[in-house]
Amino acid sequence: MAAVNVNGRNRIAASPHSLLCSLILPSAITLISCALFGVTFRYAVRRDLDNFQLKTGTSAAFGFVKGLATRAGGPPMELEINSVLSHAFTGAVYVSENLLIFLFAALSLDFSVKLGILSPFPIEPSVSSTKTD
Repeated sequence: MAAVNVNGRNRIAASPHSLLCSLILPSAITLISCALFGVTFRYAVRRDLDNFQLKTGTSAAFGFVKGLATRAGGPPMELEINSVLSHAFTGAVYVSENLLIFLFAALSLDFSVKLGILSPFPIEPSVSSTKTD
């Protein structure tokens, strides 16, 4: 969306292109990231459903990677203190935002598994532990 100055007041002009870039595309990226996180989270905790470090570590890894990737997609950093501080602050905001998104997703998945709505991925028996007759 673009801000347009009309009679001394800022108005928001919504064009199809700006709506796509500012609302739909980031929402789709977040939805796809959370879906991939859900599959990975269920697979990671399938053997140890009560491992707090594994659950938070999976969430933190996804949050840091997505937050830093978002920051890397922005304008390049210049070698001056204002640019460095601006990039550091913006990066911290992106990482924090994504950490919260994936922590809430992990809590939702954990709650769903405990209620029986979802099940963790099944553990397949290894070849050495199966009996052959």
